Amino acid sequence: MFMVSLTTTPVLTVMLVGEVPVTDDPSAAVKPPFNYAEAMQKSLYFYEAQQSGRLSPNNRVTWRGDACLTDGQDLGRDLSGGWFDAGDHWTANLTMSWAALCLATSADFYPKVWKRVGQMDELLEELVHVNDYFVRCVRELGDAAEAVRDGDSMKGAFLNNCLLPRIPVYKKGVKIGGDPI
Repeated sequence: MFMVSLTTTPVLTVMLVGEVPVTDDPSAAVKPPFNYAEAMQKSLYFYEAQQSGRLSPNNRVTWRGDACLTDGQDLGRDLSGGWFDAGDHWTANLTMSWAALCLATSADFYPKVWKRVGQMDELLEELVHVNDYFVRCVRELGDAAEAVRDGDSMKGAFLNNCLLPRIPVYKKGVKIGGDPI
């Protein structure tokens, strides 16, 4: 018996358990029954579908367009960009930063794998897209926007090309419904 853990990102881990014949012949290697390259491509495609703001130049999601370009205007700042949180059409920096960290860590730990499956350029483009957003969120040291849009009002919302009404930006220290951000 053997157990292999292939991690496309630390968030997506696929476990494969089976038997491996012992042989010195490399041509007799067992081919896994799962297409890991396709899984890696689809995981990045998910992030491309979640892009807010101006889409990255090589975004492969043909039905998407630029979205939420006026986010942050109520603060006099450009807070467009980043990724929508779970398809609910709002951005939450805590979950977004964790996802970005996981993708960046996988690029750091497994660059040869990303290159071999032909997804390194797409991975780096996603990291540029999300980190450009994080840079825009930090106006001065210690002053960062935490969330754009109210997640409760956006649950299950889907509008053509994500043309959503303007909703205020929430900053660190503000209470929403009694809960601090």
